Amino acid sequence: GMLRPRFSLWLFLLWLCVQGEPPPAVNLTLEDAARRAAGIVVETPVPTAPTTVLVTAATYGYARFLRNWLCSANALGLRYLVVALDRTLYKHLSADVRVAALADPRSPAFPRLGPGGTLGSYDVRAEGTERAHEWRRGAFNAISCGKLEAVGRILRAGLDVIFVDADAVLLRAPFEMIPRSPVVQYAYQVNFHGMEAPAPQCNEVGTIPEEGNTGVYWVRSAPAMIRWFADLTPAECQRQPHLDDQTVFWQLFPRLQLPPRSDCGREPATPVCRLSVCLTPCGFVQFRPTAAQTREWLRNVSSPWRVPLLVHPNYLMGGAAKEQVLKSLGLWLADPWDVTQCSRASLQLWGRLWDVRTYGRVHVRRHVPGTGI
Repeated sequence: GMLRPRFSLWLFLLWLCVQGEPPPAVNLTLEDAARRAAGIVVETPVPTAPTTVLVTAATYGYARFLRNWLCSANALGLRYLVVALDRTLYKHLSADVRVAALADPRSPAFPRLGPGGTLGSYDVRAEGTERAHEWRRGAFNAISCGKLEAVGRILRAGLDVIFVDADAVLLRAPFEMIPRSPVVQYAYQVNFHGMEAPAPQCNEVGTIPEEGNTGVYWVRSAPAMIRWFADLTPAECQRQPHLDDQTVFWQLFPRLQLPPRSDCGREPATPVCRLSVCLTPCGFVQFRPTAAQTREWLRNVSSPWRVPLLVHPNYLMGGAAKEQVLKSLGLWLADPWDVTQCSRASLQLWGRLWDVRTYGRVHVRRHVPGTGI
């Protein structure tokens, strides 16, 4: 006779569990995955940035921050590429979380990629990637260089890239990172720590370090940029193990023989430009660790933006310190009890504190009046 429906369902689930790791969608190459993810937002009234792909990257040891990144990206209705830098993360993001939980209730689970999410792989083949690594320790350099190497492959495929580290939190679709001028090929986050200085003005050339942050940037698929990223080989990173990817990357910059950098949006435009610290603030936000304090700083410096595009808690050592700052800013969105979900209450608070427009009301205006970007 026929099996009862409930029994048949359990047999089907058991069959899924014993199949092992399900293949990702048609086993995409990194380049094909990037092409599928291009476009920035899932739904818009007009096509936007069809050759630009929003990218983040992580290892299994950075999964807590990746979960948080996914919560904001999915809520904003973004299209994006997640580059798994080790096989463990790739396996868990490829698997159906419900089936994985049936197979082993103790196994970590992840929020599913949203409607605009695509998974790609670039295995850095470093030991210990299942653990989080502090700055310049353990596998940190192999991981951080691997992110730039992966972006280099995407550039060679003819796509422009907006890269946003997994520990950053977006507050709207990142069109404002794309400069208007066709002269610009690379726009980067200023690496301003603010530890010994007052709150910065939106553009302070005299206080800005020469190194840009390699955790937040936009880059055009242009010959000079392809060469810059291609020069950062694993051998180049290994040759100077006492330096991180960012320092090695900017050591290679003079080889390009490009004009001096300027602020994005200012004329005459230069091939490489600095994004305003008011648009893409980094670790100095730890000194104004609430949304109200950050917004007050923007008002005091007459910022053209009421709220930043994103917040990036670099210059903080260790995941616990970064997580604490994001929580105090109302930017920790993963559910504390169910890691397969995003916290609805946290998302609502995020929206109120930062004027976030979530999916269905996606911010698609590309330029801010008076800024030139």
